[in-house]
Amino acid sequence: MEFHKAQLEAIRHFNGPCITLAGPGSGKTTVLTYRILNLIEKCGVAPEHILVITFTRAAATEMKERFLKLSDNRYSGVCFQTFHSFFFMILRKAYGYRADNIITQQEQTRFFKNILNEYELEITDTMELIRHATAWISNVKRSGKSPDTQPVAAAGICPQEILCEIYHKYQQYLTAKRLIDFEDMTVYCYDLFSQRKDILWQWQEQYQYILVDEFQDIDAQQFQTLQLLADRYRNLFIVGDDDQSIYGFRGACPDYMQEFKKIYPEAVQINLCVNYRCRAPIVAAAKSVIAHNKNRYEKDIVAAQTGYGMQTACVVVKEFESTEKQNQFLAEQILKHSKQGKFSDIAVLVRTNTGAQDFLQTFLQYKIPFTIKEHFLNPFEHWIAQDILAYIHLAMGSRERKYFFRIINRPVRYLSREAFADTVVDFERAKAFYAEKSALKDRVEQLEDDILILSKFSPFAAVNYIRKAIGYEDYIRQYADEKKQDKASLYEILDEISQSTKTCRTFPEWFEYIKAYTEQLQNKKPDNAGGGSGGNSMDSVTVSTMHASKGLEYKKVFLVGLNEGNVPYHKAVLEKELEEERRMFYVAMTRAKEELHLYFPRERAGKAQKISRFLQEIDRSSAVWELIEDK
Repeated sequence: MEFHKAQLEAIRHFNGPCITLAGPGSGKTTVLTYRILNLIEKCGVAPEHILVITFTRAAATEMKERFLKLSDNRYSGVCFQTFHSFFFMILRKAYGYRADNIITQQEQTRFFKNILNEYELEITDTMELIRHATAWISNVKRSGKSPDTQPVAAAGICPQEILCEIYHKYQQYLTAKRLIDFEDMTVYCYDLFSQRKDILWQWQEQYQYILVDEFQDIDAQQFQTLQLLADRYRNLFIVGDDDQSIYGFRGACPDYMQEFKKIYPEAVQINLCVNYRCRAPIVAAAKSVIAHNKNRYEKDIVAAQTGYGMQTACVVVKEFESTEKQNQFLAEQILKHSKQGKFSDIAVLVRTNTGAQDFLQTFLQYKIPFTIKEHFLNPFEHWIAQDILAYIHLAMGSRERKYFFRIINRPVRYLSREAFADTVVDFERAKAFYAEKSALKDRVEQLEDDILILSKFSPFAAVNYIRKAIGYEDYIRQYADEKKQDKASLYEILDEISQSTKTCRTFPEWFEYIKAYTEQLQNKKPDNAGGGSGGNSMDSVTVSTMHASKGLEYKKVFLVGLNEGNVPYHKAVLEKELEEERRMFYVAMTRAKEELHLYFPRERAGKAQKISRFLQEIDRSSAVWELIEDK
């Protein structure tokens, strides 16, 4: 196999720390496997002294299989692990832990449900709060800092002082049951290495050569533990790309990559700057975007594939009048491709796991097969959607109390459940109940009128009436202010609901769509899909978030909904946050091997949209722009 100069330098590196900057499609896995072989066969290192750490089980398995194939299964002693599996192996040998000492998700959820009942919290969605709490606790452990110093995103739902109490009660529960969670594996291993130098020495002797893949994804606690392990021999070989660090929300810190040479002054730096995946225009477009980030290593990425000039339609930026037009065109382009190629050649990438609802509705209409790369949240299961649907059920004639009590004070009407004590809702009885309270009686009458008016509307008009005329948007705004939640995220759910109604003429038709969409999400099990990097079990389009697409590649990639507020996401305000958003866009762009299609609509759910700033950063000469002329 032929290698270029930088690849050979990385493969032949022997002793001492080394940082290898590996851009997208630069062949880093090949370099890693050949370096392991070189350490054994050329440098005389025993396989048992080599440790290779990755961040996912799939990556560890793939690298092990590739190495064993390369070496004809001669060197099975090399240890391939994830951080978690490696640290748990150490704890198992030190403390006798077994798999049943790891707390299950079910038991963890049960604990948090029970503990939350001890506090007088007004909880709209218990599972959402549990997700916030567990994510916060995980980030506390990854940071290696006190819970008092960790900011709380959902402070309005659960104040920091209560979360800190819950954190300590959770740790007490784990200790009493002799349980650990995944983040404890790193914390306990760090404590073990810090306190027991004899045990640390044994592991340092065992693994004298350490290779770490995707180093940009490392968190503080992992790095501190790794430093202890590598301190004796300092043969730490890290591979990664700071431009692809996109997991800040779960504690990943690219700063360790950027400061590696300060921590290890003797470290050798090697740049793998040849992209073997993407055609030249795609490389040029992606480079022009990521160059706007300031906190990064400078790199001169070049495409190995020549012969594709900048005028070749490898990168297409297209503007649409509306989201509906975008989705229709997307579906038509996919069907057109399927006549000459495979559906599995294609990936459609979105920023958030609720952002696919728009075009998946169109895919169902066009009968386009698709595979969902990860668990997608169903917007219709959100409590806001359940409120809207409760109004619609009432408009369709239902008088079930479960629907009525859901919306009776959303927005606030100060109506009591006692006024609706019958097994079915009776407005006349409620008006009689408030006969001497004219203001409340008027509100009952207004609610009755609103439900009657809703029954005459189309789904889109009805949702809009609930939002505006009934005052549900005002209720959401007040709720967000009171709970210190992000209003834009809640309005985003409302927009998803509004958008889903646009192709439905009647309520039954809309309900049928919701049922079909929900069934599709349940049936489409997450799959390691990738056109050329694992493949689908069936010929289908891959639908994925930008996050989950990392490490995969496809012939054609479509990035849709590239508007401000979505890409970059509206929560990104600080420069550090915006740089991570730009890195995510860069990762998404560089999944494309042959064609990259970038779409943005001017209107969504009745609201005007602005083009993403990241699209405007693309070098105009590297893309074909198809824009609507301003009237």
